Amino acid sequence: MIAPFSFQLPTRVVFGAGCAANVGAEARDAGCGKVLVVTDQGIVRAGLLQGVLDAVKAAGLQAVVYDGVATNPTLEVVEAAAEQFRLEGCDGLIGLGGGSSIDTAKLVGVLAANPPPLGQYEGPNKVRHTIPPL
Repeated sequence: MIAPFSFQLPTRVVFGAGCAANVGAEARDAGCGKVLVVTDQGIVRAGLLQGVLDAVKAAGLQAVVYDGVATNPTLEVVEAAAEQFRLEGCDGLIGLGGGSSIDTAKLVGVLAANPPPLGQYEGPNKVRHTIPPL
């Protein structure tokens, strides 16, 4: 088993067994009050979502769940999650699951801080405004 570790470049990544129990404190320390948890149905069915929601609540934060991520998510999936982020008044993101959920959460952040359409940000140095904490 790999021992838990973290690294930052500039995004902070925390990895390892049991690290999800700290996600609420991490979000709180990043200045969040209400987070959108971006995930997929496989994570929900596996029972992995509830522990994250419990950790967020224990840190005194609110959580909203977007669980419509699929493998190789479409622009429509990203836009739907971004709309939920806006409508719910979220100020932070948690990408829970594999690369598709994490990538979707990052793109939601781009749309939360920058004007649409998302396609205009393809390529280096095009995203002008920093995304919300992820």
